Amino acid sequence: MYKILLADDVRLSLVTEKDYLEGRNLKVFATTSALEALDLAGIVQPDLVVLDYEMPEMTGAEVCERIRKDPRTAHIPVIIVTGHDGTEIAAICRQAGSASFVRKSEGRERLLEEVARILGVPRRKDLRAPCEFTAGIARRGKAFSGFVGAASRARFVCARARSRSPRLR
Repeated sequence: MYKILLADDVRLSLVTEKDYLEGRNLKVFATTSALEALDLAGIVQPDLVVLDYEMPEMTGAEVCERIRKDPRTAHIPVIIVTGHDGTEIAAICRQAGSASFVRKSEGRERLLEEVARILGVPRRKDLRAPCEFTAGIARRGKAFSGFVGAASRARFVCARARSRSPRLR
């Protein structure tokens, strides 16, 4: 299980993002303090750090710079999340050494895409493969059948062991 350090001074945002990431089978360590995030990064050694840009003690870019300068944490990728829409802050974050920059207006799904990209984790939709077969189920005395156009590889392999469905390549 991947470990993610999440820092956001707005508790509602922190809880929302933490719940969203934990729902994707990620272990999340959360803090509302930029200074505590620096300490936790050295102690926890997360696989990824996600920082809010605007925090009271220092900006996410400043935290990122400090993470880069510390030999214990220099290897940890950082994503900076912000409510700002300008390109100036994106440039500041890149200069600080962030691996990615996500605008809050892009939504949580965009954050998850960047987390998956940086960690090299395939997203569930990436595990789906096009295929054609007819599926049928019976429940409570009613039968249903129909055409299936995509299936996850893991489920298909299990289903294949019990049927004569075509093999995914």
